[in-house]
Amino acid sequence: MEGGKRVLVVFATGSGCTESVAGWVAEEAAARGLEPTLRDAKSDPSPEGFDGVVIGSGLRAGKWHGAAEQWLQRHTERLREVPCAVFSVGMRAVAGDASEGEATARQAAERAGIEPAATASLPGWFIPKRFSLPERLILKAMKTPEGDFRDEAVVRAWAAQALDAMGLS
Repeated sequence: MEGGKRVLVVFATGSGCTESVAGWVAEEAAARGLEPTLRDAKSDPSPEGFDGVVIGSGLRAGKWHGAAEQWLQRHTERLREVPCAVFSVGMRAVAGDASEGEATARQAAERAGIEPAATASLPGWFIPKRFSLPERLILKAMKTPEGDFRDEAVVRAWAAQALDAMGLS
């Protein structure tokens, strides 16, 4: 892969779900001959030297994690210079309502002055032991179905489309 285009895949997660989804995005990038780097937004990875950036966040109460929003804001200047794609991961996508998560991802990018080449809302999981007690109580009160609803094929298909839209593959 030496000499291939480099793509930074950044994620923000509370339960670990978005990290695994971002991992599939990175794997798809590698399968397409790109050089992916997977990093948690909390570690504040620099987008310098990358040919494109994909950033995803889990949703909490319909909002992106603060670490993802803050990362976008800190790196706005560079992110305006490279193609970007954004995605949200949450349970609304499980119920077939991807519009809210997709809009949330797009709005986070737009607040940072970035026009994403691709956006998505991808299904996540509700595995109670992975959530805090207050989150579990809220999700149970909302009658959120328990289970792992991630779909690797869907994630990889979106990643392929996003990388194409970014002009990286």
